[in-house]
Amino acid sequence: MTDDRTFALVADERRRLADRLDTLPPGAWELATGCGDWTVREVAGHLTAGWNVSIPRFVLGLVRARGSFHRANARFGRELGARPPAEIVADLRANAEHRFTPPGAGPEAPLSDVLVHSHDIGAAVGWTVEVDPAVTVLVMDRAVAPSAARITGGQIAEGYSLRADDVTWRHDQPGRPTLSGPVRDLLLVVFGRLPIDHLDQHEPLS
Repeated sequence: MTDDRTFALVADERRRLADRLDTLPPGAWELATGCGDWTVREVAGHLTAGWNVSIPRFVLGLVRARGSFHRANARFGRELGARPPAEIVADLRANAEHRFTPPGAGPEAPLSDVLVHSHDIGAAVGWTVEVDPAVTVLVMDRAVAPSAARITGGQIAEGYSLRADDVTWRHDQPGRPTLSGPVRDLLLVVFGRLPIDHLDQHEPLS
């Protein structure tokens, strides 16, 4: 898939999320999510960081966080999430087509971000988040790359073979046990949103 097409998917998912966020009652913005201790408000704020936080500002935040990517990310999420919900939603919608990517990453990175965090918000507020499995496959291709270990935690992608049973996608690692299930569930397990026992486990590949 071309970068232009992937960026178009990013824009679609941002707009879809903005439309749903518009329907949230005020109290829902303060609900806890499955992304650490972030609230819905902070997750939504984080999704606008790509165009609100410059690289120099993020580097400074990283220094202040003593090199912790996750602490720096959380701080900016809290700052951006402190805005009124209507402002956060308007920002997400207005910048849906923004093409920021982290240094060295392609458009699959912001696609991963918006898909996983849409699931975080959906789980907190009771939404069912439906995503085309073919789009989730793009995210899974990135999720199993060594460069993504900082984001996913790395333990699942490094320790297991993975196999989707609803689309044609697999990540084989000989000698490792295989986890299988719908590609959506594989995504949520790899990113730490579901426990491993949510998937079927099989003997290691020979």
